[in-house]
Amino acid sequence: MKINIGISDLEEIPILAKKGAKEFHCGIITTYSQGMINYRPNTGQSNLKDFYELKEAIALAHKHNCKIFFLINSPTYQIDKYANILNEMAKIKEAGIDGFVMSSLSLIFAAKHLNANIHLSSTQPVFNSKAIEFVKRLGISRVILPQHINYKEIKKIIENTEIELECFFLEANFCKYIDGNCLFHNKHLYKKEKDYSKYSSFICKLDFKTNNPEIKNNYKTLLDSSEPVLSCLYHNIKNGIGTLKLGVRSWPLSKKVEILGQLNQLIGLMHNNEEDFIKKGLKLIDDE
Repeated sequence: MKINIGISDLEEIPILAKKGAKEFHCGIITTYSQGMINYRPNTGQSNLKDFYELKEAIALAHKHNCKIFFLINSPTYQIDKYANILNEMAKIKEAGIDGFVMSSLSLIFAAKHLNANIHLSSTQPVFNSKAIEFVKRLGISRVILPQHINYKEIKKIIENTEIELECFFLEANFCKYIDGNCLFHNKHLYKKEKDYSKYSSFICKLDFKTNNPEIKNNYKTLLDSSEPVLSCLYHNIKNGIGTLKLGVRSWPLSKKVEILGQLNQLIGLMHNNEEDFIKKGLKLIDDE
C-alpha cells in the first residue's frame, strides 16, 4: 500500500516522506499552456515554479526513496500546443521523472514514442474494466479512479483487470459527480480575473441563503460524513487497491502532515473488522 500526495513546494518533500508518503505528484506553470498544463484552477497555490524547481523536486524525492509524477492532466489541449508539450515531456523524462499523469487520450497517443510511464488521470474517468482494457492499449501502466465511484464498483474493476489502480482518500470530501466532466470544478471559467486565490471555494461548494428549510436540508453538497469515507477506505484496502491518493496540492503543509498522519493511522487499524475500524477511525478523527 502506497500513499501518493500532492506537493507545491520543495520543502514539503522531506517532511512528507518522513511521515510515510511514498509518492508525490506535482505540476509547473508554463507559458505555452497559457499558465496551466494540469487540471488546477488556482495554479499559483498548486504548482512548482518552473522546470528547474521540478528537477530539484525529482532529486529530492529520489533521495528519500520516493517516486514523483508530473501532471499533464487537463482533459483537453489545443493541437498546436502538442509539439511544445511533447518536447517538455522529453525534457522532464530525461530529468528523471518517474512518470506522467495524463488525461487527453490523443495526447497520450501522440506521446507513445517517448516510451514514458503514464498514469491515466481521474479527469479522464473510467467506470469499468472494459474501459480500462481499452486505455491499456495506449500503454497506460496505472489508472487513477474517479472520486465518485464506490468501493463495490472498484472491487469489480480489481477482480476483472490486471493493472495497477489508484483511488482517492479525501477527508470527508468525495465529489459525488463525474470527475473531469463537471464545469463546477473550474473556477476560472466563471471569472475573468487571473487571481483565483480570492475565490476560496468551487461553485458547487458555495453556501446560499433560502427561506425554505427543505431545500437547505436536501441540498447535496460535496461534503460527506466521515463514516462512509472510512467504510470506502476499509473496503478499498481489503480489496487490494495499490495506491491511495491525497489530492491536496494547494493545502498548507501543516494540513498535509495532518491528513497524511491520519491516513497512516487508519491504515494501521486495518487488522480490525469493518465495524471496529469505523468506530476507532471516527474516534481518531474526532480526537485530532
